[in-house]
Amino acid sequence: MDAGSGGAVAMNVMTTSESDISARFSAAATTYDRAVTVHDQVATDLLALFPEAETPDRILEPGCGTGLLTRKLLARFPQARIDAFDVSPEMIAQAAHLCPSGDSLNHRVAGFEEAAAAWGSYDVILSSAALHWAPSLPDAVQALDRCFASGGRFHCAFMLDGTLSELHRARRAVVSNKPVHAVLPTLAQGRSAFDAMGWTCEQVTERSYQVTLPNARAVLRQIHDQGVTGGDVSHGPLPLTRGELVRLQNYYDTHFATDDGVSVTSVVGFFSYRKP
Repeated sequence: MDAGSGGAVAMNVMTTSESDISARFSAAATTYDRAVTVHDQVATDLLALFPEAETPDRILEPGCGTGLLTRKLLARFPQARIDAFDVSPEMIAQAAHLCPSGDSLNHRVAGFEEAAAAWGSYDVILSSAALHWAPSLPDAVQALDRCFASGGRFHCAFMLDGTLSELHRARRAVVSNKPVHAVLPTLAQGRSAFDAMGWTCEQVTERSYQVTLPNARAVLRQIHDQGVTGGDVSHGPLPLTRGELVRLQNYYDTHFATDDGVSVTSVVGFFSYRKP
């Protein structure tokens, strides 16, 4: 199906890595919105970086998920045409259910390469809490460069190394022999990927967000409902045993306690660029 016909959702073939990501987030599509704690604020903070006076005609939103940022974009730029894509069919279905496609909004199931090949040039690209899941950040940025008009603006925010630091510290303390496969990018790695495109850097900042949940069990339930637990930044070569999981939760509850529960930290990079 063609995404341009009547707001239909188009399907595309993904790479193996993108298929894995799609499967994880598709399984969490109906629980995602109630499980995320800082994502709505991150989307609000990201949109605040966009100049008040500018009114873009065409906006591309990579990794739209269930549409947390999309809905804010529609309210802020009612005159703009917004194309939002995600690798997860169920996430796109949920986004379309919460905010149906129409004359000003189009949803599409696609990876970065598919979006770059299929769509035209945009004067604005905005993405919130998505690019850290790209199988290759430099490759994703190169694909987005092909969607980007000269003089256009790029604003994105994504999770950095240091996110869920309490959980990772607890895991290293309890099961140091079972490290996770990968870590999230650093602010410097994010900036390097964007600078490599020759874009003009306008602002790069790092912000820390902290929320409180009742206990470690609630933390694990939350990241499961976000679709995060199966990813390389959460999953190691061997699964944790039941005993190891209990010890991890006990360590977390003991070492990261607050007056109201336990702390959960998210570290987010904000990047604003313009294409010459």
